[in-house]
Amino acid sequence: MNIAYFIYQYNDADQACPIIWKLLSKGHRVYAVLLNPSFDVTDDPRFNFLKKQSDFNLLTITDFLPYAGVGWLFKQFENRTAGFFRRGIRKLLRELNISVKWAEKNLKARDIKTCIFDWGGLGARNRTEILLAAKRLGLRTLSFPQGAYIFQNDDANPAIAAAVERGEK
Repeated sequence: MNIAYFIYQYNDADQACPIIWKLLSKGHRVYAVLLNPSFDVTDDPRFNFLKKQSDFNLLTITDFLPYAGVGWLFKQFENRTAGFFRRGIRKLLRELNISVKWAEKNLKARDIKTCIFDWGGLGARNRTEILLAAKRLGLRTLSFPQGAYIFQNDDANPAIAAAVERGEK
């Protein structure tokens, strides 16, 4: 199955990379899409490890939505689209259905079946167009909260291990 994992910044990558590795080990093709144009992973050991996997594809938002001006439109400042004018243009493109159709076209082109995001709703950090497109296409969408417990082994966390032993989980 083809999966798109949308990553915004470094702390998202801390959680995303182990999940991506597990998905790859289960035979899935994973597209990691960097939503923040200024998120540079060139020397990041987590992504360099994943790049060695044949079914891993690392894309920037301008690779995923290869249209003129996308890098400018998705520029961020303090976790929101930078500038009133830029936010207005993005909202107009969404409401006219233009940017959502761009996202639909690119999800279809990669035959994506599942989209994974970090925690947040429609207005959160550069995901609105993609989330709307995924929902419109009927794709499975998942959202992982920051700091979610992702260990596969329950005894990695003593509190969880105790709860399991008491039969509470």
